[in-house]
Amino acid sequence: MTASSDHAELLAEHGAELRERVAEGAERIGIPGVVVGIAYGDAEDYVYHGITSVTNPLPVDAGTLYQIGSTGKTFTATAIMRLVEQGKVELEAPVRRYITDFALKDARVAEQVTVLHLLNHTSGWSGDFFVDTGYGDDALARMVQKLVEAEQEAPLGARVSYSNSGFSVAGRVIECVTGQPFEDAVRDLVLEPLGLREHFYYPWDIMIRRFAAGHARINNVNQVVPWYESRSGHPQGGGISATARDQLRYARFHMGDGWGIMQRATLEQMQTPTTPPTSEGTRGIGWGLSEINGVKVVSHGGSTRGHQTSFEMVPERQFALVVFTNARHGIELLGEMKDWVFANYLGLEEAVPDPLPLSADELAEYTGEYEASTGVLTVSIVDDHLLGALTVNEELRNELGEPSEGEEAVPPVPFRILPDNQFLIIEGAYKGLRGGIVRDDAGRLTGLDLGRVFNKRA
Repeated sequence: MTASSDHAELLAEHGAELRERVAEGAERIGIPGVVVGIAYGDAEDYVYHGITSVTNPLPVDAGTLYQIGSTGKTFTATAIMRLVEQGKVELEAPVRRYITDFALKDARVAEQVTVLHLLNHTSGWSGDFFVDTGYGDDALARMVQKLVEAEQEAPLGARVSYSNSGFSVAGRVIECVTGQPFEDAVRDLVLEPLGLREHFYYPWDIMIRRFAAGHARINNVNQVVPWYESRSGHPQGGGISATARDQLRYARFHMGDGWGIMQRATLEQMQTPTTPPTSEGTRGIGWGLSEINGVKVVSHGGSTRGHQTSFEMVPERQFALVVFTNARHGIELLGEMKDWVFANYLGLEEAVPDPLPLSADELAEYTGEYEASTGVLTVSIVDDHLLGALTVNEELRNELGEPSEGEEAVPPVPFRILPDNQFLIIEGAYKGLRGGIVRDDAGRLTGLDLGRVFNKRA
């Protein structure tokens, strides 16, 4: 029996239960439409349940376009690495070599920041700096010019803090080097060479195909939410839509030999840590990296106002999983699917240490306010655990869209402290997510890493 037939048999063996779990999870959580795709060796399986939209319902399937959000950052990184192979970009080169007028509030950082700092989220300035500069071909250039207003929240290269605006700058590097608008450059560097015919940036390409509309719960009922994406920051950081079957093709490329388009060594470089480990793993070039039982997992996720998606690869097993949901609250299903699929298809289960039995006095160390570009996180004690409540700042509220009357706000996050300066979210949509506790050399608490964002103690 060949490896391919073994993989196909395994997909068939678990297929019925996977379909039951997708349907049950979608109905329980209240997600209008879910698509799950699995690639294992040469075999593939797709599971879909539900509809594209509650207002104009069509069945979802493997060919339905979803907004994949920040997984789009990996396309920006892949395009940069193609330019690296062509000798047109150097990762350690200063950004100013390519964007000659690049300016920031901190002049020293503007002079010293490199392309790699952009791609591994270590630039240190406000990561959620969103400015709508319209839909013209100059939108990205104008947005990058406005970064002079962004706060430098951490020293350059000091730590990972997720940066949408850093990827906007990376996109502008691509524009300056190629002389093309970002979307056209990625089409020529990545989409067309890889045969990705179901990935689209422009709305006029999406609207003529079957696509999933985003949803939010308003007065406990799913309603379609509007989503306007300017070209000033979204495309480079996540303004791309794709089908599950095309995403699995993309995964095969990154787990493969480069298909004669890129060198295998370059793809491996993208999947090699470039930062120290945190509670969520390390950062490669564009990718998030972690391990389960010593096996490397290469991943990214995507969040827009009305979509939640995930993209996971296990290169040494030639295994990939994508999960698409068209609901803001769909994030709960992403973790459930990953845990169950990895355990049953790959035998990989992540061990979680027991929380520390801390007294109220010991928990008090963690209470107070923490500040980040996303807003203010207020931590308080509730019974025997901690509760983090996020007050989103005006900039991010505008980016996500002002909540409609009756729309659910960002829910508070209950968590417990783990050993080794980590914490674990114990309930709700983010259940199972770990964060990091950051201390200085003297052991004093200086901040919390939550959702890849560093929240500095106020």
